[in-house]
Amino acid sequence: MAGGWCGEEKGFLLPINGAEKTGFPPIPLPRRRRGRAGKLGAGIQVKMKKKYNIHIIAELCKRCGICVEFCSRNVFSINEDGKIEIVDPDSCTGCMLCELRCPDFAIDLIEDKG
Repeated sequence: MAGGWCGEEKGFLLPINGAEKTGFPPIPLPRRRRGRAGKLGAGIQVKMKKKYNIHIIAELCKRCGICVEFCSRNVFSINEDGKIEIVDPDSCTGCMLCELRCPDFAIDLIEDKG
């Protein structure tokens, strides 16, 4: 019988049936990540929604409404005075279309680190 290897279930390989004459030490196997239930891949991943701080610089804003039109989540609205206001900051996805499309650079979108 030709030489072979054993011990895979214990996390390393040992030579068997004459393969021990190679002079090499046991070969460690890569560790497998286990989920919470103890089975491979059984872990639950929860992706946390990022929060963003939105700042409108009133001195630069000319009230064109481009940010209101480009926002797919209805974060902005125009009040009775014609000013842009932030009505739902929690629904912001951080796509930055408002900041990129603003011709006056009046919107700053900053990811909240805390």
